[in-house]
Amino acid sequence: MKEKYFRLLIILISTFFYLTFLCPSVGAGDSGELVASAYTLGIPHPPGYPFYMILGRLFSTIFPSNPALGMNILSSVFAILSVVLLFQILVDLDVLPQIAFILSLLLSIHPLFFNYATIAEVYTITSFFFLLELFLLTKKRYKLLSYILGLSFFIHPLLWIIGLYTLYKILKEDYRLLIYSLLGFSIILYLPIRSNLNPLIDWGNPETFIRLLSHILRFEYYREGSVPFTFSIIFKELTIWIKILLRDANFLLLLLPFAFKCKKREYLLFLLIYSFPLALLLHFDPDDLNLEANRVFFLPQLILIIILSVSGLKRVKKKFLPIVGAFLLTSFILLGYKERLYNRSWTAYDYLTTVLRQVEDIHHSYPIPVIQSRGDALTFPLLYTEVLTERLKVRVNTPGLKIHTDEIPNYSTCWDGKFRVYDRMLFSKKKGETKPWIFNVRQGGKDILEDELYIKALCHYAVYLHKRGRIGLSLSVLEKTKKIAWLNHHRIVVISAYSEIKHHEESVDILQSIQRVYPDYPGIYHSLYYSLAEMGNTEEAEMVLSKGLLTQDDKDLLNDAGVYYAGKGFTNNAFLFFLKGVFKGTAYSGTNLNKLIQREILKGNIKDYK
Repeated sequence: MKEKYFRLLIILISTFFYLTFLCPSVGAGDSGELVASAYTLGIPHPPGYPFYMILGRLFSTIFPSNPALGMNILSSVFAILSVVLLFQILVDLDVLPQIAFILSLLLSIHPLFFNYATIAEVYTITSFFFLLELFLLTKKRYKLLSYILGLSFFIHPLLWIIGLYTLYKILKEDYRLLIYSLLGFSIILYLPIRSNLNPLIDWGNPETFIRLLSHILRFEYYREGSVPFTFSIIFKELTIWIKILLRDANFLLLLLPFAFKCKKREYLLFLLIYSFPLALLLHFDPDDLNLEANRVFFLPQLILIIILSVSGLKRVKKKFLPIVGAFLLTSFILLGYKERLYNRSWTAYDYLTTVLRQVEDIHHSYPIPVIQSRGDALTFPLLYTEVLTERLKVRVNTPGLKIHTDEIPNYSTCWDGKFRVYDRMLFSKKKGETKPWIFNVRQGGKDILEDELYIKALCHYAVYLHKRGRIGLSLSVLEKTKKIAWLNHHRIVVISAYSEIKHHEESVDILQSIQRVYPDYPGIYHSLYYSLAEMGNTEEAEMVLSKGLLTQDDKDLLNDAGVYYAGKGFTNNAFLFFLKGVFKGTAYSGTNLNKLIQREILKGNIKDYK
């Protein structure tokens, strides 16, 4: 009877928390792409998530003018179902309802889980199917398990690992049960059927068997370049994994040694696979940026640690359980507070509102403005806006996804050779009077793409203010942005803004703080040399350039060295560095080599060097 009340209490507490902090509209990152794909029954990034797309379409119709809100609720529903299912699994392990309640609530409010329970993402449905397979394995309901096995293959690749074990158990029981797996697997037909109808988002265009296979198995990501398997890389990956483990498991690790007495040995096997071996399987470039980006893939590891913590909590006397439970819950709530999870995320919505105001200013010139974009943080929210409002078009040319590539863009989200002029939130081709705009971007949760969007918006605003002559407010905004930037990747964005407004002293301070901790950070010497040279600190700039050339293989430094030697009149040295830069693929090196040759022929000057 107690179980019933505890289960109800879990549902009520989880529902209250998730609805209180539910993202009110589209979120940053994959959220915009997933909602836009589901709303139009399109094909998102690999492996395509067909079951999630169909469910998402149903939920996106709850609020026709705000489909993202419906899909955010879908994430919360699967989060609640996951927590309830975890409670049932723990009860089935002959655990006191009080202990099962504490551990289930831990998952419910855990920052890693909580973050994805309030936005449109695939990780709460992944957690649910992971727990469902564990539950059905325990109950030995092989018919239903076989069907879930086929269906879960397209939920998320994380489920492929437990799926192999499930397949082994089904084959051991009765190979004829695989007919139910084929029934679940039939959801795959969504991909070629919808792709043939050419929806706006048709990632990978999986109309043929080869393209379908490539999309499902995520071949696109393998073509992007592989990280070498060296001892130093593996050691760094181990360090990254340990950081994730300590951050997410926290005090639960103290209870883990008792897990070796757990009756369900298969849980230990799963934990073994979903821990460091998973990090080796993902094999991402081991840096802080990828630590944050790949942290969510260790959600099954967290769930298994919570389940295995039962053995340790069983040894706690019943009268001390409330104290231990309160301590564990408080520690994870504080971690969530540190990660800024207890506020509603308006960042993507505010960014889109600002962009729409901007493109409306040119609506009389271009019937539907085309925005060239790259990078998930900026592109996916814009795709959502195109699908929902049809007030803009997003030109995207990335592997597997090409949209409006034959149309001439009017704006760009990023600086490049054609789009050089800051114009509010976007870049334009020509200088013109930048119209005043109201900046309204509120900070969301501590998330890579969320913060990247927020930091870029603040930096754009600071540059805009500086160009309008409001120097003090511009520097104040950048000072605030500098404090928010918690990854080097974000700090580089702030440095670019400082360089844009010619405040190189601040750029140097940030770069030197990065260099002290990460002396080999990519591009650090090039950026530092440029800022010091712009400040007129020639001697220190020369030292940085010399050290950079000796310690870092950076193609931009080759161009820097070429310009330096050309300026000093050492033509042969300049020629060699420009030539090396050309071979390395530096765009400016080719241009500067041309200028050097022309100077030698015409005996001109070199003032135009970049």
